[in-house]
Amino acid sequence: MSSDESSSGRTLPAKPRGRVAASDSADADESEANVRVQLIEAQLRILELRDFAIGSAARVGEMQVRLTTKEHELAQALTVNHYKDIHISNHLAHIARLEAALAENDSRIKQLLVRSTQLDHVHASMTWRIGRVLMLPVRIVRRLLRRI
Repeated sequence: MSSDESSSGRTLPAKPRGRVAASDSADADESEANVRVQLIEAQLRILELRDFAIGSAARVGEMQVRLTTKEHELAQALTVNHYKDIHISNHLAHIARLEAALAENDSRIKQLLVRSTQLDHVHASMTWRIGRVLMLPVRIVRRLLRRI
């Protein structure tokens, strides 16, 4: 590549050959220098934009990873909450079963108290006492027979 070509492949205006006035040569050199400066500035700008694009792509990648991580954490939290909900519902069902068993036991206790009171009344009655006195000899004989 000649000194008149840039790195982008474009050619710069050819330098005039032959005898040219000194002012024309100075203007041409200055013009060529300006073009080279603009070319370098454009190349720097391209590099800056490329770096910005690479950085933006990296940020997008990081955000995708963060999003995926957060989605995974949310899924785990929802799963844990689902299991907690199941546990709570099972626990509440167990509590309901226990309360039903307590209510049933309370009703049985009331029935037993009523029967105990009735039996106390029977034992306190005159017929019970008379029957016990009359059956005393039979009870004594049975005890003796059991020992033998």
